[in-house]
Amino acid sequence: MGNKLPLIIFILLCMTMISCSMIGCNFDNGYSREEFYDDAVLAQTADRYSYTIRNVSEGRLEFKGFFGRDTLQQEAVSEGKSLRISGNFEQVTTGLFKLVLVRKTDGRVTTITDQVGPFNQTFNQGDGEFLIKAIGYRATGKINYAVDLIENP
Repeated sequence: MGNKLPLIIFILLCMTMISCSMIGCNFDNGYSREEFYDDAVLAQTADRYSYTIRNVSEGRLEFKGFFGRDTLQQEAVSEGKSLRISGNFEQVTTGLFKLVLVRKTDGRVTTITDQVGPFNQTFNQGDGEFLIKAIGYRATGKINYAVDLIENP
């Protein structure tokens, strides 16, 4: 029995790791639910996130087991222009998810969408650098988005 104990422990560890990979165990990377609502945390330029599955392409994000904040795009807006952000938040099957706009100069956070369905918003917040961030807590879902710089009327 003494020689078999390390083998049994090893087999149990392997089975745990395999079952976690098959069922998608989520590791929250130390990200708390309260941080999802804290604009001071969301405004930080450094990203902190973990995904069980992350498929990203230009203007599209599919995710599973998403915790944290992930910058999807950065935009420089010159004087006399605005950002138009539109798209479709196709689904969120679990957890919390939102898309936000962060103004880098003052850390102002504005929610673009946190509801399933189409969205189309124009942001006239002056010139500067802006971050478009995905924010999640145990989130699984899909979102499509487009960003356009437009002339102010």
